[in-house]
Amino acid sequence: MLDFDIAGSCNGWLCLSNSSQNTFHLYNPFTSDFLELPKSTHQNADVCTELGFGFQAETEEYKVLKISHIIGSVGGRRFCGYPQPKAEILAVGSLTWRRLGRISYNLVQSPSQVMVNGRLLWVNWSFIHRLSDNRLISFYLADEKFRMVPNPDSAGFERHGYHRLTLVTTGGCLSVVLNINMGHLRFGACFYDPRQETFKDIKIPGMPNMFEAVAHDGNLNGIDSLLIGM
Repeated sequence: MLDFDIAGSCNGWLCLSNSSQNTFHLYNPFTSDFLELPKSTHQNADVCTELGFGFQAETEEYKVLKISHIIGSVGGRRFCGYPQPKAEILAVGSLTWRRLGRISYNLVQSPSQVMVNGRLLWVNWSFIHRLSDNRLISFYLADEKFRMVPNPDSAGFERHGYHRLTLVTTGGCLSVVLNINMGHLRFGACFYDPRQETFKDIKIPGMPNMFEAVAHDGNLNGIDSLLIGM
C-alpha cells in the first residue's frame, strides 16, 4: 500500500508527498488521474520539506512550491526549521524544478498553508525568529515572490502564539482557527485584498466565534482503495 501525506489541494487535485522516498505526486480522486512529479534538486536525508500547491489563472498552470529545511537540533531534540531554507518551484508539465534561492522565513508545516486569490499563505514560525517576526507570509504564484503580510486585526496571533494557529478558507476568504486552550477553538474570517496585501475582518451573522472541538476519526479509505491498485 502506498503511503502518502496530503500536502495541499486545488481544483480537485491532491498534492501528495512520500517523505520516506522524497517523492511527490498529484492525484485527482474524481478522475483517478495520477501523476508522479520529477525529482527535485534538493535530495538530502537531513532535510524536511514544506510544500505549497496552487493554480496560476493567468497562465493556466498548476505550480508546486517546495521549501527544504535543514533538520536542526536543540538540547538533543531534532526539529525542522533551521534558518534560511531553500525554495524551488515546479510548473506541472515541466521536467525540472527551478531554484528560487534561500528565503528568510520558517514556515509552519501543513495544514497551515492555504491559497487565496492566487497567493499561497503560511504562518512564519517563531521558534527561531523573534516574537515580533510572527507574521503571515504570502507567495504570489505569478511573480514567484515571497512577501510578509500584515496580520488580521482579530486573529490574536501575538496573544495566543502561532503554534496554535491553523489557516483555512471559507467561501474563498481567509479564515483562522486558534486552539486557545483544552480543545476550545476561536474562529475568525477576513477578506484578503491581494493588491494591497491587507485584510478586512468579516462578521458572519449568527455564527459564534468560539467552538469546542469534537474528536472525529476521519479517513480517506475511498482514496486509499483507489491508490492500492496503482
